[in-house]
Amino acid sequence: MQMAYWAMKHHNALSIALAAVLFGLASGLALLRRWKSIVAALVCTLALLMGAQAHAAIANVSTIQLSLGASDIHTVKVNSVESRLTTNNQIVTEVGITVIDRVKGKLNKGSTYTVIVSGGRVGGLVMTVSEMPKFHEGEEALLYLRETNNGTFVVHGGLLGKLMIVPDKKTGKKYIAMENLAVRKALIEDKKAIAKAGEAGEDGADDAAAEGEEVQAEAKRGIPLEAYLKYLRGIVREQKRQAQ
Repeated sequence: MQMAYWAMKHHNALSIALAAVLFGLASGLALLRRWKSIVAALVCTLALLMGAQAHAAIANVSTIQLSLGASDIHTVKVNSVESRLTTNNQIVTEVGITVIDRVKGKLNKGSTYTVIVSGGRVGGLVMTVSEMPKFHEGEEALLYLRETNNGTFVVHGGLLGKLMIVPDKKTGKKYIAMENLAVRKALIEDKKAIAKAGEAGEDGADDAAAEGEEVQAEAKRGIPLEAYLKYLRGIVREQKRQAQ
């Protein structure tokens, strides 16, 4: 578990390093036609091996560990998504964000900032980092983040660091969606914790129980956003108490 948490904590650096190696191999050796098939096989093999290891590490990280390592946790709206080439010929994507609600950190509702994500598309060049989330303009999400020295943010926890928020088409009620296997596994454990809190809680037991029943009844849709935020805020409060 400690190794999994280390891999998750340093996931951005590992992803950038891997992407740079693969990008360099594909760009350099592919110039020689007779090496194209060898390069393709090598790149695919490395990507599969590293991707499997990263996925396994991330999948074993709990929400408690994820929130502990994040400097900020927000529900947000994505305002813009723009990719660019760095001076090292790597592609990064700058995501413009507006805070909808704060769970952890100093930024308030309405604050704006930029999230830097490895990978993206610039013209005909594409750089993909399989264990990093994708962003789309106009969407809403819950983000686990780490602030950088220059005031921007990076996603903390790879795929687990971005949870899609989707509305029910009929009622408009918002849910945390199970959009991939890593997120689905984490949310299943979170559902169990929310339901357990509803059964064993003392203060506000009726509300918690209602939330637990609601989560179980609506399992296929994901977790109701309000129930998940209440659960997450409880985790953050307990971590702050233990840190004092």
